[in-house]
Amino acid sequence: MSRSIAILFGLLVQALLVAQTGPQRYRVRFTDKGNTPFSLEQPEAYLSPRALERRQRQGIAVDSLDLPVDPAYIDALLQWGEIELVNRSRWMNAVTIRTTDTLALDSLPQAPFVAEVRRVDDGVRVPERIPDKFPGVSKSEIGTHYQEIYGASYRQVSMMNLHLLHQLAGGRGEGMLIGVLDSGFDGVDSADLFTPLRQRAGIRWTQDLAEPGGDVFQRHWHGRSVLSVMAADAPGSLMGTAPKADYALLRTEFEASEFIWEEDNWIAGAEVADSLGCDVLNTSLGYTTFEDSLTDHTYSELDGQTTRISIAAGIAVEKGMVV
Repeated sequence: MSRSIAILFGLLVQALLVAQTGPQRYRVRFTDKGNTPFSLEQPEAYLSPRALERRQRQGIAVDSLDLPVDPAYIDALLQWGEIELVNRSRWMNAVTIRTTDTLALDSLPQAPFVAEVRRVDDGVRVPERIPDKFPGVSKSEIGTHYQEIYGASYRQVSMMNLHLLHQLAGGRGEGMLIGVLDSGFDGVDSADLFTPLRQRAGIRWTQDLAEPGGDVFQRHWHGRSVLSVMAADAPGSLMGTAPKADYALLRTEFEASEFIWEEDNWIAGAEVADSLGCDVLNTSLGYTTFEDSLTDHTYSELDGQTTRISIAAGIAVEKGMVV
């Protein structure tokens, strides 16, 4: 009897490991953009009118970094084996893929259009925690006119004198498009704090780059909290610092684990924000250590010039966004 229980337990453990292990992620960097069908003379094919207007206003020229990854290379890659495309980066001339096809992985580095293949994920997933519900905001004691307006957000707004800026024309973020890179925006599509934002169609774009095709409003709570600091518009309870700005909500963080491919998600999200014409890129994400310790960043690498995410942040600034 005890031997049967041991066998059953072993099978159960094996089943759980199989359930948790999925296709691994790899970063594939291409050799060039030499045969791309896109051109610098027709940037409207890959950058929005708003993005081009921002470049023109700031005197920033379109360059080769703006050219999308060669679609012929992507097509050839996907035909190489059982490979799924996750994200792409024109700045890094690379893509992130998922696959369990070891034969394709063994031969892929020899492809004439491939410069590098690097594993960025071990395929193991931990169960995701159920997102917290949107917390209620308790109204503090009202002592001044501004406290009466700003409620619980008065201290954070007043320490930067933004309550005075808000009295000026355009001082509430009017005309600005802010990209928010985070782990999810659970409840933003229903919470009262964001009713004015939704009613004026201020959420201009949503995209899940951590799990493509996912619903950013059904994921983690952290991005919701970050967004509320800027976009909340509930006088007397909570007022954001830029309640009249428009927003692009981009999920790049996979909160259930920590792997270096999340940096690639961030880069892809920053590029989406750039192509949309975002003026500001808000991100509360940073990466130093990972569950795969072989990919940890050393202290010397944290110089703003070495890690891929730091390089991408610098490019985002060069393209005209405030990061």
